[in-house]
Amino acid sequence: NSRSDGFDLYGIFLSQHGTPIGSPFRISDRNDVARSSPPTVVAANGSFVVAWTRRGSPCRLSVQQVFNSAARADLLIETNDTVHQHSPSLVYYPTTNRYVVAYVAGDDYLPMKLFGTSSADCGDSAGSSSTVNLLTFHFADGLPVTDEELTVSTGSGAALRPALAYNGALRHFFVAWEDRRNAAGDQWHFDVYGQSVSQALKRVGNNFQLDSGGRYLNHDDSATWTPRPSVAAGNKRFLASWYHKEAATDAELWSLQSALVVTDTVAVPAFTVADMTFVDPPDGNAPTGFAQSLYHPRANEYLVVLSSHTQSLFGYFSSVRVQRLTTNGTLLKTDGSIQSTPGAGYVVDTALDDQLSIGAAVNPVVGTDTGYLIIYGRHAPGQHSQDFDIWRAQMLQNHLPPILYLPTVFNKNQFLVD
Repeated sequence: NSRSDGFDLYGIFLSQHGTPIGSPFRISDRNDVARSSPPTVVAANGSFVVAWTRRGSPCRLSVQQVFNSAARADLLIETNDTVHQHSPSLVYYPTTNRYVVAYVAGDDYLPMKLFGTSSADCGDSAGSSSTVNLLTFHFADGLPVTDEELTVSTGSGAALRPALAYNGALRHFFVAWEDRRNAAGDQWHFDVYGQSVSQALKRVGNNFQLDSGGRYLNHDDSATWTPRPSVAAGNKRFLASWYHKEAATDAELWSLQSALVVTDTVAVPAFTVADMTFVDPPDGNAPTGFAQSLYHPRANEYLVVLSSHTQSLFGYFSSVRVQRLTTNGTLLKTDGSIQSTPGAGYVVDTALDDQLSIGAAVNPVVGTDTGYLIIYGRHAPGQHSQDFDIWRAQMLQNHLPPILYLPTVFNKNQFLVD
């Protein structure tokens, strides 16, 4: 029962064209993968490394190296924390052959929720005082060994759902997260904060605000929708993106915002990447959005992939969309020409679903297939609301894709979807 049970974790290898290689395989079969946050995966040293939240008392961070479809043991990352540890965001640091994971230490709040699923695996407290932490680790004899730990967030309220990236040109990490230090008792208030971190795992400057926040109230409790930031490391800058909700006179307006960051300085303040084309939600399942930010080194541009919604008399007409950006934040059409004003993004696929999950990865290999692979969940035709299939679309440079959630990365002509 996915409304109450834990999950197993599955993966499938895809070719650089997005074609499945073999069958889906089980990465974790313990039935204790938390439903409150998605897994995260990186490519390194001829393998993929997957991290996820294992629910329990407390929740813990699990990790596994994936070389092939053979079964391997789930491993725990050891930390100094005795509270819940959850919501990992993982990157690989090639200079030292180490992995860096950003995670939350403490109770969760308004965790990711779809179709009424009870997802409070790691707490759900408006009074949470959780922190965003960083941890570096490496593998020795197949086991994760913790190297260093750092508390990143310094506010008095909850810090939640971090997104981490490493920029080799800047030689810095950057992490963005949802923050409630300014909530003042408002259970729906979230800001978005960021912090630059050196290669030596030291904070550079102070926490700084990316977005002054809004009231992220969903009128139907079948889903939650909070800022859910994502970060991409570009050429000497980071792109941070998040969902913003603004109360207007007669409506509540949603948009996807981005900012460009250089170490501990906002180089380009928040700007609109895409608007949501709906206003007051109708009755029925609440909408929710997912987004992922990418940087393509050969194209020297960013791509933001998002789920969006259009309101209709029958509910939400939902879609997977993309928006290209230059490294200075200029919006681009899919053919590479300048886009003068924000739109709603460009449609990859549409579905009559109100809660879509998405992911994406860059294919850096030179050739006609250079571009992006977009992964998203869609309802299985004729099945109940929690039955999803995984779909894929390949986007070549300057072209929308012709027509399997979750994080996907490229390694030696292969992607891994988990």
